[in-house]
Amino acid sequence: MANKLPSKANQLFYSLFFALFLMTGCDKFEGDQTIPSYIRIDSIGVKITSSIQGTASASLTDAWVYVDDQLIGCFELPAVIPVLAEGKCNVKVYPGFKINGMNNTRAPHPMFNYFSFTKTLYPDSTISLTNQLINGKQTLLTTYKEACTFKWMESFADPSLSIDSVKTSETGIGLTPDGYADVFEGQFSGRIYMPDTVTYFLGTNNEDLTLPKLGRAVILELNYKTNIDVTIGMYATSTSQTVMQPLLVLSPTSTWKKIYVNLSPYVSSQSSAISYKIFFGVIRDEGSSAGEILLDNIKLVHL
Repeated sequence: MANKLPSKANQLFYSLFFALFLMTGCDKFEGDQTIPSYIRIDSIGVKITSSIQGTASASLTDAWVYVDDQLIGCFELPAVIPVLAEGKCNVKVYPGFKINGMNNTRAPHPMFNYFSFTKTLYPDSTISLTNQLINGKQTLLTTYKEACTFKWMESFADPSLSIDSVKTSETGIGLTPDGYADVFEGQFSGRIYMPDTVTYFLGTNNEDLTLPKLGRAVILELNYKTNIDVTIGMYATSTSQTVMQPLLVLSPTSTWKKIYVNLSPYVSSQSSAISYKIFFGVIRDEGSSAGEILLDNIKLVHL
């Protein structure tokens, strides 16, 4: 199932949080060429250049492709892309993602650098774009932009966690047990267990966060696996009040997934807020099957 948005947050998250690049066309697309050249892109991954950036886990599902500064389109990977151009060309590829994990909200990822190649294209011929062979796939490895700030990170590498349950929560969050089979990477992941008698969990990061407004990109990324719905939201605190806003519901999944949650619209809409916190919440029916939520590699990144 796809992830869901609470109705009150729907408009915020269907709006893109940054403008696509406006680029001019070139003469190579104005001729009589009828046989295309082809560009092949198998996958896009992430190369970590500093320990402060955390995991290289990524879900960059799309490639936004420009040839000589003209947008060819957005292509879900792997893709073989037809191009009505030939000869020496500049090819730019912007890593793309699904905003909030939703198929119908796709955009270039604002935190990652784009690729630029000078290639010679031939009609009815294919070139592959790659800079690394990973697990048998020709892969483009991007990097985080230098302007990225890693505001909060939790890798669940040791028992001293930066996230905890609130006082009213009926259960807590901790590490997976030693030798637990279902860990995403490393020795531990985060685990919230809700037996059939427990109906309510609410947890937040421990420290208040200051985040940029004015539409600047703010992205929460994490790996997760859950057998029950989990709500992700934010607390926005001003000098007079704290507002709690649910933003996204993670649907059950039997496999680990990676998601990028766009926080920018909500952060920017809270003009009087001086600090924020992220929350994870679950409300379930008593007597229903036990719930288990697994989390890993939480990153809050902004430009």
